[in-house]
Amino acid sequence: MQSPNHERSEIYVSVPPELWARIWANCPRPRLCRIALVCRLFRDTVQPLLFHEIVTSCAPDAEYRVASSNWFEITKKMCRVTAMFNTLPHSALGDSVFELTFRGTRNPGFVSPTTRDVEMTVNIGLVKQSFELAMTSFKENLPAFRNLRSLVLYSVVIDETIYAVLEQMKALEDLSIMAIDFDRFCDPPGSLLRLLSVKAMMYDGRERASTPHLLCAPQDVIELDIESSFLLGFSNLGQCCVNLRSLTLARAVSTEDCDDFFRFLHLCPNLKHLNISAVDSDKPCQRVFDPILVPQLTSIHADRAWTRFFAFGRQITAVNFWRSHWYDDGADGWPDLLRTLEILHDAQIPLTQASFWVPTYSVPLLCTTLASFWPQLESLRVSTSDQYGFPRPLRGRPNNPLRLPASPVLDERTVDLTVEWHPAPDVETISRPESPQESSIEDAERDDPDAEEDSFDVNGVRRPRRPKQPARFETLLRNIIDDDFKFPPALKILELSSGHLGSGSISRYRLYPIKLGHDVIKALGNRIPALQRIQLGSTHQSWNRYQGGWSDGGPLI
Repeated sequence: MQSPNHERSEIYVSVPPELWARIWANCPRPRLCRIALVCRLFRDTVQPLLFHEIVTSCAPDAEYRVASSNWFEITKKMCRVTAMFNTLPHSALGDSVFELTFRGTRNPGFVSPTTRDVEMTVNIGLVKQSFELAMTSFKENLPAFRNLRSLVLYSVVIDETIYAVLEQMKALEDLSIMAIDFDRFCDPPGSLLRLLSVKAMMYDGRERASTPHLLCAPQDVIELDIESSFLLGFSNLGQCCVNLRSLTLARAVSTEDCDDFFRFLHLCPNLKHLNISAVDSDKPCQRVFDPILVPQLTSIHADRAWTRFFAFGRQITAVNFWRSHWYDDGADGWPDLLRTLEILHDAQIPLTQASFWVPTYSVPLLCTTLASFWPQLESLRVSTSDQYGFPRPLRGRPNNPLRLPASPVLDERTVDLTVEWHPAPDVETISRPESPQESSIEDAERDDPDAEEDSFDVNGVRRPRRPKQPARFETLLRNIIDDDFKFPPALKILELSSGHLGSGSISRYRLYPIKLGHDVIKALGNRIPALQRIQLGSTHQSWNRYQGGWSDGGPLI
């Protein structure tokens, strides 16, 4: 039982390296692609070299479980990974690999024999053995990729073996590590290291960082990207302060414990770009800080919890408020955003770039505010949040603690995207339905005039309703044609999309008629003479201005 399976797996390991080198040298590129269609081992080993990049994995995901129907496929897959690392680096093809992405498994044990079936127990043993062989082959042969410049490791334990391997890779420039455990990982190697992205993955809901000294970056690091769910000791980053130009911290520091972070900022004389979000960004901070001034910053990307801590200098030229908790049901975060814009304007900051993620109804007011505050704005990126309609009043949920006494709330009787200001309701005055989930569904079906009619499947069960398109984004585009919709006159790049970064279910539907899009593009081109590029909808289709009109790669309009 075990022997035939074992023999079948050995086929994938006994491929001579000279064969791959001869095929690579004598076959033209189209022939290589055709061979890759019929030979899986060739596809895994040689075809990535056409793009000078290898992406391989040992496990499909963290929730993988071995079963009688899939154990052999996974065993073959890991045997192919073993064959690739045993043959490719030591051949003439090894010098052609410049980027490598390796995905391990989040569970070092991978599988546990919980079945009483003797045959399945043996199969599980083969899977575990093939996985261990693949990991061992990866660690032993990684130094043979002499020209490797970019290395991405997913779910690979950073132990002494991996650390010693990384020390030998002198040509490495970009290193990204997403691991379940760090074992004395202190000094990232390589004198040419320029980008360091350290992330800690979750395992059973808990972080498994084994040492508080998570990171000590060398002095030549100029870009630092840290994402984790535990607080980071900024005292360990003192070595990289001198040349650091870009700092990204996602959930790596809390607003309740940020004294070390503020001291760290003052030790970075060349820091130009800051991207920061907090662990408790949705909670009100009880501590009181005097706004700190980081005079060297030229761009900042921050969420609502952090903007109040910074006294923006006049050298700031770019801001990015691309965070979902700037709003809550379309209203709560909007006053904070307006107040931040007023702070930037009062500080006479000459913005040239700005990005926002705001409710659809607020886009006219936002653009009018930007045109009034910063007529010199050159790049504007706006993504609307409420894909299926206007934000409605709060139902069944309390107000956000950070909500200001007055906030813009859309008057549902209007359809022209105007914004009215009136005091927001108190928490006590909000009615809480007995079943918030069912109530919200019923309210959405009753209030949305664009909802589809009931449809039923073959068994007579009603299918869930899906709002029709066009959604309110089409209404937004129609209002753009109105002369009252103002934009900064110096605008060169304009992006308007629906949904976060154009993703989500909304991207499957057409957001607006083609003719309407053409009319909007021509209207914007006539109104803003400096405009050179436009993106509309969630498909990120760019329209560029030419001498005779606008084109997305096709005929001019």
